[in-house]
Amino acid sequence: MYKILVIEDEKKIAEWFADEFRELGHEVQTAYSGEQALEICAKQDFDFIFTDYNLGGKITGIDVANALTESGKSPRIILVTASITAKVWAGSNIMKIFNKPVLPKTLARVLKE
Repeated sequence: MYKILVIEDEKKIAEWFADEFRELGHEVQTAYSGEQALEICAKQDFDFIFTDYNLGGKITGIDVANALTESGKSPRIILVTASITAKVWAGSNIMKIFNKPVLPKTLARVLKE
């Protein structure tokens, strides 16, 4: 069982992904903004973080990944987005990128890698 954080500003999508991971037996939390995600990550650690790039605020999914790296935390971070190019995430600590639309079952395969 993994501890997973899903970061997605569209609540229905966040809960859809979170429900899929919970059904597989994982402990899951959701954050609906980059700011909220950083607050949660300051208090606890995660094995995996699935994040969108555009989070509806000033902080992007890449910003969250970079902030976690700077703080010494090292969860496996997966970017799930429709709006990013390889140039933007190159050099970050993103483990994998999925283009939307993507099914939660597809994302769950990453947990087995």
